[in-house]
Amino acid sequence: MSHLFSTIQFGSISLLTHLLLNPVHPVYRGLTLQFKVFIQISAMTLGGCIYAEKHVAQYNDMVRQRNRALERSRRAWSEEQELRASVARSDAEKGSASPKEGE
Repeated sequence: MSHLFSTIQFGSISLLTHLLLNPVHPVYRGLTLQFKVFIQISAMTLGGCIYAEKHVAQYNDMVRQRNRALERSRRAWSEEQELRASVARSDAEKGSASPKEGE
C-alpha cells in the first residue's frame, strides 16, 4: 500500500510540474501528448524505484543485524561449551588426584 502512495506522490509532483510548465514554457507546450504522458509515467516509475530501493536497504540492514546476532549467539554458545568442558576436566582431574575412600 505504501508503494502505491509513493507512486501517487511522485505522480502528483510530476502533474503539478506539468500544470506549471504548460502555460509558461513554450518548449514544454510544444511536446506531443504521448511524450508528456511518458514523462508522467517515468516520474511515477522513479517514485516506485526509490521506494523499492529504500525498502531493499532496510531489508539488507535487518538481515545483517540478524546475522550479527546469530554470530554473537554462536560465539557465546561456543564459549559456554568450552567453559563447561574445562570445568568437567578440572573436576575429573580433582577426582582422580584425591584419595579414594577405603584406601
